Amino acid sequence: MAPPFEGETAGGAGHANTSARRPIRRWQWIVVGLVGMAWLVSAVVALIVLPKLLLDAYDGESYSWLNDRVAAHARAAEGTGLPTRDREWYVGAGERYGYRALLHATSGLLVVLLVTFSQTVWRRVKGFLFYPDYSFNLGVLRAAVFAMMLYSLTHHPIAAVAAVPNELYEWPFLSKLFLSAVPIGPGFVAWALPLAKISSFVAAIGLFTRVSAPVAVVLSFCLLGISNLTGKVNHDHHVLLLAMIMACSRCADGFSLDALRRRLGASEVARPANEPQVTYGLPIRMTMVLIATCYFFPGYWKAAVGPGWVTDGAMRNVALGIWFQREYFEPLVRIDLYDLLGIGGALSAILFELGFLPALLFRWPRYLFAVVGFTFHNLTNAILGIAFWPLQAMYVAFVNWWWLLGWLGEKIGPSRLTIYFDGNCRLCRHTINLLLELDWLRCLEVRNTLQLEKSDPIYATADEQALLTDMHGAHYEEGALQTAVGYDVYRWIAWRIPLLWPLAPLMYLPPVSIVGRKIYRRVADSRACRVPSPVSPAEAPAKNGPLLWREVPLCVLFVLIMMGMFSTGFTRKVFSWPVACYPTFDAIGSPYIEWPTFWAVSPNGERRELDDDPIRDAYGSARFVEVLRRFVDRNEPDDRLRQALSVFVGLWKESGDLDTDSPPEAIEVVLARYHLTGPRRPKEPESTENRFLIKWNAITP
Repeated sequence: MAPPFEGETAGGAGHANTSARRPIRRWQWIVVGLVGMAWLVSAVVALIVLPKLLLDAYDGESYSWLNDRVAAHARAAEGTGLPTRDREWYVGAGERYGYRALLHATSGLLVVLLVTFSQTVWRRVKGFLFYPDYSFNLGVLRAAVFAMMLYSLTHHPIAAVAAVPNELYEWPFLSKLFLSAVPIGPGFVAWALPLAKISSFVAAIGLFTRVSAPVAVVLSFCLLGISNLTGKVNHDHHVLLLAMIMACSRCADGFSLDALRRRLGASEVARPANEPQVTYGLPIRMTMVLIATCYFFPGYWKAAVGPGWVTDGAMRNVALGIWFQREYFEPLVRIDLYDLLGIGGALSAILFELGFLPALLFRWPRYLFAVVGFTFHNLTNAILGIAFWPLQAMYVAFVNWWWLLGWLGEKIGPSRLTIYFDGNCRLCRHTINLLLELDWLRCLEVRNTLQLEKSDPIYATADEQALLTDMHGAHYEEGALQTAVGYDVYRWIAWRIPLLWPLAPLMYLPPVSIVGRKIYRRVADSRACRVPSPVSPAEAPAKNGPLLWREVPLCVLFVLIMMGMFSTGFTRKVFSWPVACYPTFDAIGSPYIEWPTFWAVSPNGERRELDDDPIRDAYGSARFVEVLRRFVDRNEPDDRLRQALSVFVGLWKESGDLDTDSPPEAIEVVLARYHLTGPRRPKEPESTENRFLIKWNAITP
């Protein structure tokens, strides 16, 4: 996908001065042996001793303090709607706790091994992180990050959530620490949301990036945080975190309007100095680490469940639940019908999620996992309807776009075009600099007419005066020199600049061609000559070297982000903002679901079911699930449910489901239990339970 730069070996990332591998010392072999024995002991304790100890405690045959704890734990589930904690339940619980304890012990022992081989590990980590890359590649990543931020700001129900009464907010972990000072409400969103969208768009195209990027980050931090107060966070935390990284980096040095502005201000003509630098590579590698971390902890907690998550139909039950919630989705493949497909998918998911992070340290595994991840998301979209576009878009970090576009220009692009221009013309110099900045395929070569050698082939078709009067272009086609003058040169250029491809066919239409030639002639005849001034120090390209102090804030920010991601990951804080453990889907579940249904009760006792589609449309297909689950929770206070129903009533009125002229006498909430057998919702539930009935005048404002 991307050829190694000088110094990167085929086996992994590294600097040119990477020394030969050091032999493993004797004491390291001893540590490896001790770690292996410790793991075997941990496996015996976790998988044999711990489950037996738990069952003995349930039977009252273990330590007295443990017997009392287990007995209290079993009584705590009575009358709460939770599964009965009988002996069979503790058999499964013992297995789950055992696998989880073994996984934690394995993690600790791996840390010991990492410390033991710290020098080798650090050399590889350093070679991966501090790896030079192109400013163009970082610019492409910046465009993807802020484009996805604009996507999130547009698709999240920020205004709808801001209008909800504050009493209904459920604050994610850490969010109140940061958002408590934000004046949450429609007034704040009315001006902040448009400004955030504008600044995100401006940062995406790389215009005034030093200002637009921080403004977009600060406003999006508040607005996206507001959208997560419904009881469900939309896990696009990485978009905000990567935007912070972009704002602290030189992300506008390439593939940006800022770069074009700087090129237009340059006094001499020169191809952009796009040499790989660590300054540009560091944010890209940080992006890779953050993406892999988003996957790691979901895989970690799936593995903690044990083999049961792979073999006991967890993938099937997850798919059935998501299909039920989406209601109208038609999957490409019915994985509930093929057990082997579900088992293979579950095992592949764990291996991918756990393996992505360590695979980053090795070149070809890194790109292999990137391809697998991209494929994984598109299969998930086809089967479950979960595209996760904000995360898919970040895979641009794994592509060396500068090399790829140059390779495409060489292999399948048009022949190399040589442009001859008047070096004393300021307008000509600015035009050529602009074209060179946009020459992503590297199909253009420029020559100053005042510095041409007499042997240049262009003199076979034009003299020096003609070359100074008009722009000329030349390229070889089937061994013969083809030349063009003036407007025709721009038509050739358009086929070699990807941004101009939509305009290239239009430039051959008679009206456009006539107007274009007149404009060119008028500009060419009125241009003034001006000798270029020497290159100023500000225009000199930056030299590649060690990290400067300006990278210190970026490194500090990255360390803080990773500390937050690992702390929330190991503590399984899924409901958190702005860092979180991404959805684990680690519950094996069952093919049954309990779902609230809403009924309008008329004065004569007739009941009419109210559709939940208006709620889905207002909150989104993911968040509305958590909103409705409040009515399934028997411990949810009635006052909060009454306030939630007041919001729902407004949505049903707007959609026409409720007639404002003849309102019902009451709204009844009924819990329905469904047996899921496919992507369509069952027409009738297996059983129902009356949750509560509230009079109309008690729920309307």
